[in-house]
Amino acid sequence: MTQGVKTIAYRMVTLVVLTLGMAACAEIPALPPTVNTLDVLGPDQEFADAVAKRTLPPTWSLSGQVHPSALRIQSIDGLPALQVTPGTHGFALTRNVRAPLLALPYLSWSWHVQAPKRGNHPVRLIIGLADRTKEKSRAWWQFSTDNTPPIDRVITVVWGDTALKRGTVFGPARDEDGTERVRYIARGGPEQGGQWWVDTIDLSLIHHQLWPNDTPGNMDVLVIGIAAEAAAHTNAPMNIATLRLTH
Repeated sequence: MTQGVKTIAYRMVTLVVLTLGMAACAEIPALPPTVNTLDVLGPDQEFADAVAKRTLPPTWSLSGQVHPSALRIQSIDGLPALQVTPGTHGFALTRNVRAPLLALPYLSWSWHVQAPKRGNHPVRLIIGLADRTKEKSRAWWQFSTDNTPPIDRVITVVWGDTALKRGTVFGPARDEDGTERVRYIARGGPEQGGQWWVDTIDLSLIHHQLWPNDTPGNMDVLVIGIAAEAAAHTNAPMNIATLRLTH
């Protein structure tokens, strides 16, 4: 992994979407240590029906201004996938998972991307982390009736503008409320678009390298989701399937 330069090119809407998404999701207990795999997104038929009707399961939350064709299920080369199409406004689809970071450190997924003609793809994966042992004050928009700590570490996984940047990390950058976020380029460029790729990243390794003063054993992956930044330059879709956490 290559350490990149710090950046502040993160939209405040992403933070608000994450925190509001957590508040809207049903509170779930922490996973037992015997769980070796957590399937976050298939998508299966039940989820496909829920997306079509906009009636998501209780652990999922849809936030932001979602245009009619933003989310749909389609099959590419026989693999069902969630197709996410950006629009003029940002939105996010997030799931509350509450998984211990060291118990399920590997995030894997399949993606089939229509790469934009320039710049990073506006659709990206988002992973929210928090230290379960710490009491944190909440900003007014982070109000929640559950006892889940607000996210203070965010990893954003991006399809970059070129394949040469794969493995580059930008950040961490600190928001006004203390949340720190990094942007990780997992793949990219038009030369890799238009075909299926399966990728796996070690969230615990990224966390350790970027936040060495944290105690990894105290960290939980609270939220995993897919966010689309407001994009005026492209409406190129991203197809995502078999998103899961593993040991």
